[in-house]
Amino acid sequence: GAVMGVPCGDARDALFAQQHDLPVVDIYNKTEKVLVNSGKFSGMTYSEAAKEITKEARSLACGGHSSVRYRFSDWLISRQRYWGAPVPIVHCPKCGAVPVPDEDLPVTLPENVSFVEKG
Repeated sequence: GAVMGVPCGDARDALFAQQHDLPVVDIYNKTEKVLVNSGKFSGMTYSEAAKEITKEARSLACGGHSSVRYRFSDWLISRQRYWGAPVPIVHCPKCGAVPVPDEDLPVTLPENVSFVEKG
């Protein structure tokens, strides 16, 4: 089913609209970076419109509470200090990926690492 109800901005909603022959109305002008086809919010930037829509929802008592949600799908990797941090796995030519033996843990990170190189 539809996820956000915005088929012009969400791939899952676009697929839903396509499957059900629903019209898709563009609401954002990427060249001018403003909303279009959005009633009184047309001509506003995304952030301006978000603030005004939140205010309006609050005044109509139908929501109006903004929040930020961060979604990390893999906490372990997202907490690495930098890409290439050692993972306690050894790649053995015979056995493939093998955990580092307990007596060799913890694997220590290199001390002199440059964070300015391009990846």
